[in-house]
Amino acid sequence: IAMSDLLGNDQFYFLVYNNSESADEFFKSFNIAISRVSLGQRLNHAYGVFHLSGRRYDYGDAFSYLERTFGGYFALSYPLSFFRRIEASVSLANSRRSVTDDNKINRRALLLTNSVSYTKDNSIWGPTGPLEGNRLNITLGYTTDIQFGNVNYYTVIFDYRRYIRLLNDVSLATRFEYLMNEGKESRRWAIGGSWDLRGWPRLGIRGKRAFVASTELRFPLINFVDIQLPLGINFIFPYIRGAAFFDVGNAWDKEYGETLGSVGIGARINLFYILALRYDVGKRIEKNFKQFQDGWFQQFFFGWDF
Repeated sequence: IAMSDLLGNDQFYFLVYNNSESADEFFKSFNIAISRVSLGQRLNHAYGVFHLSGRRYDYGDAFSYLERTFGGYFALSYPLSFFRRIEASVSLANSRRSVTDDNKINRRALLLTNSVSYTKDNSIWGPTGPLEGNRLNITLGYTTDIQFGNVNYYTVIFDYRRYIRLLNDVSLATRFEYLMNEGKESRRWAIGGSWDLRGWPRLGIRGKRAFVASTELRFPLINFVDIQLPLGINFIFPYIRGAAFFDVGNAWDKEYGETLGSVGIGARINLFYILALRYDVGKRIEKNFKQFQDGWFQQFFFGWDF
């Protein structure tokens, strides 16, 4: 649930759900988060509290675990200009983890997380995604257990995207993204799917380090389709766009494996000016770009172009 004042300067967000698996876990499995975001001044700030409980698993682990986390956070955002801003956040969370179902706690931590990031975005958007400009995000983070020393890792995110308009409705988009979590109990990243390494299983490639590089040619297919049915019923489908893409990427823990990739074409449609539907077809590339996989992949998803 989201609420705000008339001008949108003060925004409130409420999250409540329950993920219990049995009746005796009902009251222990409530997940609640309350946040307030203040946008009235140039220096924006946000703060909130949360309680999250339930079964979790880290990408790549063969087992799941029960974890209960509660705490709060505070964040600042300061615009350097119309297109650039810096952000900082700090959160403190009490975490208790149990690998077995007998509720025996085998890991406790008081997690202090600090992060700082720089963002630039002067992109100009078309019907299904950006067509011109640049987007850049650099984030550095550090998470540590200040009470027991059970958790200690740092995070690096580098994400750069460049859009070159070749013609009025034709654009060449490129992206390079590098992700890293390194240290004690660091979390794994997951890539694969329509939004990064197309053709590969969604979130199926996992590791504490990951990178994705993409090049995509975006062009118009159909600008407007109007289907008129009896009784005055019309179906309008505006802005059907096409894409030819080439993706490269992988994720790993300690030793880098093979480089994976994909190449293909796709179509995107702006659905009711609310979201974009995506359809891609192509070939997967494996063994360090020495071999195409047999057959063709097809992926259908929703979401804007990168």
